[in-house]
Amino acid sequence: VSDYGVSQQISGCAVDTRDHTLWVPDLTNDFVYHFNLTDGGNLSGGFGTISTGAGGVIDMDFDSRDNSFWLMDYDDGFVYHFNSVGVNQSDGFGVGTASDYAGIALDTRNYTFWTFKTSVEDIFHFENSTQLGSFDIGTTYGATEGFGVEFDSRDGSLWVTDQNGGVYHFLASDTGGNLTGYFNSSASSGVPILGY
Repeated sequence: VSDYGVSQQISGCAVDTRDHTLWVPDLTNDFVYHFNLTDGGNLSGGFGTISTGAGGVIDMDFDSRDNSFWLMDYDDGFVYHFNSVGVNQSDGFGVGTASDYAGIALDTRNYTFWTFKTSVEDIFHFENSTQLGSFDIGTTYGATEGFGVEFDSRDGSLWVTDQNGGVYHFLASDTGGNLTGYFNSSASSGVPILGY
């Protein structure tokens, strides 16, 4: 992606289910790039985020209800909502303090959001700015510096990544995550190791 001016500060992405393309937020350039999944080509339609105040977008998710995007801004603990052409919809919401939340996943069962709070290594569940619940994955499962969260609509579960290569699979619940699997993506053998 560096061929297209994307910095090395990318951490999340969203697949657009309308045309199976990939949207990637660039934390350094404050821009969301649009890529073709077939050949990796940079497509038109990307958009800047800094003019709306979103200066540290660390992750995003696609909303198929209206073909829009929800972006987590790490710098200010705010979730921004952009339409498919990059216009801020002004119905975003705050989830906490700056430099504390990473990752965002849209729960398509009820259109709520899951995010990772890095200071306490917990997964939080929000409906707009109202916290619905949370569960620990740092102390209980050893996750450190959580990075990404993705909702799996096939079974209502969450996939969570940390900065040490851990990939965790939880059944999503407001009162506690039930770990169903784990592997380390940076295992020296190159083969994921199942654990827990």
